[in-house]
Amino acid sequence: MRQKKRHRADPSAEALRQALYNTSDKVIPYDVVPKLLHQSNTFYGVVHQLPSIPARRRMIPNITPQNGEPYVPLDAVNNLTYFLQSRESEIEEHQPLYLYNPMLVPLDDEDLDRTILDDLLIDQNHAAYIGVYRVSNFANCHGPGKGLPKTYANYLGIALLDRDLNVLKDPSSGQYLDAVIDINKHLWEARFSPVSKRRRIPLTPKQFMQDCQIFPARSNRREKSAQLILLCNEYAMPVQLKLRQSSTTSTDNDENKDHFISFTNMYGNEIQLIAQEKPNVIGEINL
Repeated sequence: MRQKKRHRADPSAEALRQALYNTSDKVIPYDVVPKLLHQSNTFYGVVHQLPSIPARRRMIPNITPQNGEPYVPLDAVNNLTYFLQSRESEIEEHQPLYLYNPMLVPLDDEDLDRTILDDLLIDQNHAAYIGVYRVSNFANCHGPGKGLPKTYANYLGIALLDRDLNVLKDPSSGQYLDAVIDINKHLWEARFSPVSKRRRIPLTPKQFMQDCQIFPARSNRREKSAQLILLCNEYAMPVQLKLRQSSTTSTDNDENKDHFISFTNMYGNEIQLIAQEKPNVIGEINL
């Protein structure tokens, strides 16, 4: 019940709700959110970097590197020379990572079944949203076509956020509740490939999964959504998202759990993503 009250008390959420739904116009204006942000300093925006990503890959200045760390200038964000050189580095761990296309999944007990919430709401961590991000070593911040990395890669970023959109920490360990996952690599290791009728496996992982979303799904037999779906481009699969310390899971007694894929995090230790089956192709359009 506390979670429900927190959502209703959020003035920015209420203003957005009124702007988006209390209108007779079927078309929502593209500038509705910026107008709300300018109306009052009550409303705000948050720019995220996932804390689990090492500082060397977040363009945090490091002008006296040690132990093989990369040099990062004070003006890294605006420095075109650094931008181009770093993304072409032969050492992948020295290439900056960029966050794209964030989305939020509200953890609302009016819409979500306990099978989802109990895996994430532990020890009063006050999680209000799941944040989902595209994480990549390639960006067009200084214009398209400048310095394509030789090892072009996309990853899935996930975080638990509070009502103010801050990345939460685990109350016990103090670690941030976020993770970066190499979906393409793990599915390649699980022998998944949609590239041919014979499903031949490429020699190296391909970037089939790029822009990903997570959304809840509801069956006709339930009043609330009890299943999370991971959608990446045209590939969809049912998943379970949980904190590693979670003792109650929705898949413990699933007869198909031997076929599940437990993704190993590239960065971050507290969140676990489990695919309950390999991806299904739902269309030919790149979403």
